[in-house]
Amino acid sequence: MGVICSRQKDKTRENNSYAQMLKMYSGGYNTQEGKCELIGTRYCEKIDKQEMTLDQVINDIVEYTKWHYLEKEHVQFCWLSLHLALGLCYQYNIKNKATVRALLLELLPYSRGIDMGLFMRDLLHYEDLSPNNEMVKKAFYCLHFAAGFKIDLNNKTTEKLFKGPSKIVYRELVHADYCHYLDVPIGHPTLLMTQSTIMDTHIGQQSIVLACESLKPEVVLILLQHGVSPLGRTMEQLLATLGAVDVMAGAGITMMDAPKDIVMECLTYCLRVIRTITLRFTGQTFGDVEAGIANTVYYVKAGAERIIPSHHWKSPCPLKHLCRCEIRDLLLQSDNLPDGISKLPGLTEELKNYVNIMS
Repeated sequence: MGVICSRQKDKTRENNSYAQMLKMYSGGYNTQEGKCELIGTRYCEKIDKQEMTLDQVINDIVEYTKWHYLEKEHVQFCWLSLHLALGLCYQYNIKNKATVRALLLELLPYSRGIDMGLFMRDLLHYEDLSPNNEMVKKAFYCLHFAAGFKIDLNNKTTEKLFKGPSKIVYRELVHADYCHYLDVPIGHPTLLMTQSTIMDTHIGQQSIVLACESLKPEVVLILLQHGVSPLGRTMEQLLATLGAVDVMAGAGITMMDAPKDIVMECLTYCLRVIRTITLRFTGQTFGDVEAGIANTVYYVKAGAERIIPSHHWKSPCPLKHLCRCEIRDLLLQSDNLPDGISKLPGLTEELKNYVNIMS
């Protein structure tokens, strides 16, 4: 029985188009990137001639990476191969969420988080983030499919994403049943590709924290519009800059020397998607940690509360803002954020912009 299964497996590998192309173009290229680029060109020719469908191509690439993922000498090429598949989806403007999201999910273990190259690298690099800028179109393409994408945080997935101290830093995710893809920390794409990297000590930053630390309020706004949550570390670091006390001691970069107006702009955007927050004007106690409220309370100096509108922490919150938060939550849970905002019936353009946290 085992021999039969082995023969069937070998036959499947022989029929895999990606394995065949790798064998065909095994020599003549100094870089793995160059080999991937050539194979991508050949695949485009086959797709355009209708010799293969894009689904067949993607299935063969993913199948190949699953065969060789655990082989150290093939890890980097498997990672590049998945990016090739994602690039083909972008080139042919694939709109099927299941197809693209399957690739986004396959990429997670290679970086122990979201691959920086998917969207954050370009969003942080380019000043012009308008839809007309060709340089950021692929970033928005990936961001579109990542928005509203829930991933199951079963034990196997959690073990792949969180190691060592990251289990403590992201304990709320470690113990969650699921989370949204965009709330997973940004990983390091060479974690599984270099022997010198100490994988278990790496702590990734969530995309919105990275945007705040990079002083990019426009990127913060884009991420929030796509459903990223600012609660937790993001708010802690913003408040650490604007008046909080010892919230993130010894855990990553703070922004104490950052221009206050830019940090305040980031905070303003974050507050547009938060109903209320709990402020404490005394230091965190051991009892707070024991009670499990450390992730829901923000500790600030007396007087620092002036930076936060009172309706976010003290007086009743405006009904209009509560409605916005509720609508956005419903759209996020139904996988319709942010595109679903434009389809909301009975709302003026002004109100749609308000729901889309433009004001």
